[in-house]
Amino acid sequence: ISSDDRFLASADRKSNIKIWNLSTKENITTIKERNQQIRDLKFGKDDRLFVTSNNYLKVWNYKTGSEIHTFTVKPSSMDLSPDKNRLVTSDCNGTIQLWDLTHFNQLSIITGHKGCVKGLAFLKRRPLLVSMGENTIKTWDLGETHKVISKHINRTETDIQKRNYLDNISKQIKQKEKQYGYQLNKYDLVSTPNKSLSLYFDLKGIFEKE
Repeated sequence: ISSDDRFLASADRKSNIKIWNLSTKENITTIKERNQQIRDLKFGKDDRLFVTSNNYLKVWNYKTGSEIHTFTVKPSSMDLSPDKNRLVTSDCNGTIQLWDLTHFNQLSIITGHKGCVKGLAFLKRRPLLVSMGENTIKTWDLGETHKVISKHINRTETDIQKRNYLDNISKQIKQKEKQYGYQLNKYDLVSTPNKSLSLYFDLKGIFEKE
C-alpha cells in the first residue's frame, strides 16, 4: 500500500503487477513481466514502485507503467528508508548494498553475514538498519557504517530465550543511541512489512506476548 493509502500493488503467478485505486477499486495500471517470480513490491516517492524478482530489482512508474531503472543485483531482500531517499538490498553472498535513489548510485557495501540475508528493515527516526541472515540478526549503524549488535540465533531456542535476547538488543541499542538523543521504541525493530523477518523469527509475536 502506498504511503498515502491511495494505491495497492499486487502480483500474480503469471508475473502481472497491478496497481489498484483503493477509493474506486479500479485497476489503473498493469505491468507485465515474463517468467519472473515476483518476490516483493514497495512504493517509493515520485510515483515509483520497487519490484524484486528472482533475477532483478526494477523501478517502475506505477501510474504510467514505464520502467525507470534496473539495478544490477539479484536481491534476496530489500527495504526503503523512511524518507524514501535510500534503498538497501541484500544477496545470498552475505552482502548488503546501500543505494542513493536520486541518481541510483551505490553508496556503500556492508559485509558480515554468511549465506543469504533474508530480511532487512530500516529503523524509524535513526540511522540504524536491522538485517537477518541464516541464523544471525545484526544491527548496523549506517551513520558510522559499522556493526552495532551481532547475535547468533538458534532456531530451536525457546520464546523465553528469544525474548531475553530481544530485551538485550533494546538495552544495547538504547545505550548506543544516547549519542543521537532518541528514545528507543522496540517496535521499530519490526516496523517492516518484509515477511522474511516474521517467517524466520517471529519478532512481533514475541513482543505481543509481553
